[in-house]
Amino acid sequence: MKDLLHGNILLIICVAFYLLWWILAFMPHHKLPPLLTAPIICFAGAIGLVGGYIELKAMSSLTLSRSLIGGLPLIGIGVIVYLTLMLVSGFVLKRPITTELILIVGWCVLQINYLNVLYGLNHISYTLTLLMMLLIIVIGILSLAAYLYYYQLSDLKSYIDGMIPLILIGITMIATSFITI
Repeated sequence: MKDLLHGNILLIICVAFYLLWWILAFMPHHKLPPLLTAPIICFAGAIGLVGGYIELKAMSSLTLSRSLIGGLPLIGIGVIVYLTLMLVSGFVLKRPITTELILIVGWCVLQINYLNVLYGLNHISYTLTLLMMLLIIVIGILSLAAYLYYYQLSDLKSYIDGMIPLILIGITMIATSFITI
């Protein structure tokens, strides 16, 4: 259980540094050069990979007494959702496919599984699990909306739009960390 929380905390740090990078690298009329911002996003990526690894390893090592959804079915749903969104956003809506799409879908899958593990360990109730899973789905939809509108907005609006998913995801992950304690 401790590693589950540690992995989540590392992912929160990843989101914070991703947000910092976004703020500095995409600020309209005051963008810092990539040489100065690249270390920030590289650190965010590295800490995110480590956090994800720790969290996934912890999830796979725990014995659950019950489950709502998790493991392979959830991964399968995530793959189908990602491929569908990639096709719709890229071919139908003509939006360039970027890394953020897989990050949004991957985050939703990881967090839903995180909640499923907490539920399976009898750490949170059925009702709280469903409410938190619904929150994850809503945040995912809002993040997807921000993703889809990004290229249609002016500089300042797209700058703010790009921060919305990171802020919402960060706050949600902090909440899931608190219910883990």
